[in-house]
Amino acid sequence: MTHSFVLIPLLFLAAEPGPARDRPVARIETVEGLTIEGKIVSIEPNGRLRIAARDRELELSLDELERVTLGPSERPAEGEPTNRSTALFLADGGRLSAILLAPRDGQQGTVLAEVGLGKSVSLSFEALTAMRFAGAIDPAAESELQARLADRQPDRDLLVVLREGRPIVLPGALEALGPSGWSFRFGKTLQSGPLDKAYGVVLGATSAAIPRRPATLTLRDGSILSVRIVSADDRTILVDAGALGDLMLPWNAVDSLDCRSERVVYLSDLEPVTAIQRSLLDTTWPWRRDASVSGGRLLLAGRAYSKGLGVHSYTALTYELDGTFERFRAVVGIDDGATPGGTAVFRVLADGQLVFESAPIGSQSPTNVSIDLVGVRTLVLECDSGDDLDLSDHGDWADARLIRAKPGAIR
Repeated sequence: MTHSFVLIPLLFLAAEPGPARDRPVARIETVEGLTIEGKIVSIEPNGRLRIAARDRELELSLDELERVTLGPSERPAEGEPTNRSTALFLADGGRLSAILLAPRDGQQGTVLAEVGLGKSVSLSFEALTAMRFAGAIDPAAESELQARLADRQPDRDLLVVLREGRPIVLPGALEALGPSGWSFRFGKTLQSGPLDKAYGVVLGATSAAIPRRPATLTLRDGSILSVRIVSADDRTILVDAGALGDLMLPWNAVDSLDCRSERVVYLSDLEPVTAIQRSLLDTTWPWRRDASVSGGRLLLAGRAYSKGLGVHSYTALTYELDGTFERFRAVVGIDDGATPGGTAVFRVLADGQLVFESAPIGSQSPTNVSIDLVGVRTLVLECDSGDDLDLSDHGDWADARLIRAKPGAIR
């Protein structure tokens, strides 16, 4: 179908100015594996982060950073309710929790929604890849939605519905969407239904590729934004969020900021040369990029990760490297969304040699992995069953990434 494109204005979330002691406490993780704690002073337009750490002020290039995590003192109370049940998957890799609003007159092929940014936003269908209407994730339907999302077809939308507990995929064209429901064309027939009569929809791929921006913001409500950082002070951060326009967000709305250093390559952005999967039971769970194996966010011990691999035991993924990487890093564990009781063993093989093997890891006990890759050309990641067969063994290779050596470094 033909999609229209709608631009939206600059969005602001106001933050009251405060004294220096109220600056958000941040945990800075660098590409080199260093951790610095301090209070954010500013991010300059030239890409330099200034941070007050103890009795001194440090300055770092954003290209040296992997993540900035805001301190727990800035977090809202646990269990704070939200009624934004619709998930919007953006073409640039972002994801928003939304309340759908009635579309404005004359705006076809758009979604109007409240997404917790202070005012409503209007997104064209071209700026989206999928929408999940269901507030609760159904594993079978989510698996189908994510599989279709990973292999979108040009100009063909897919409506995912549940019939007697099983997902059914219906091809056609989404024509309208709002709080009262959807309108979907099947051939010459236009059918409408309430939101709870469909699990979600995957929109057809367009010819225009939308690149991901140099950083990812994860907000307190679980929303993920692909952004270009413009600037920041000790209270707010100004970002270019693509189809969402320019956003000025208070730091206390931000959970973490992930930077895409040119030295860092995430495995979820690469294609494994082989992927071996098997199960002791009848069901084989396909591995996923930047999502848990059940299709939700990657969550380990309450921490969300925007990048990584979701797998089920047993899964072995093999990657061919170009010999220029110096280190592999990840956080491994059982995803928080798994049924309690799952355990898994994680292994890393470099050029056929076992270089890391965890003890059986259960929920709430993630483990950091850091492996020397100098001279390594083949990397294998294995997730194997733990003590209780492979029940609920939803393993995460969160933040799985390769680190290139610094230009000019002696190796």
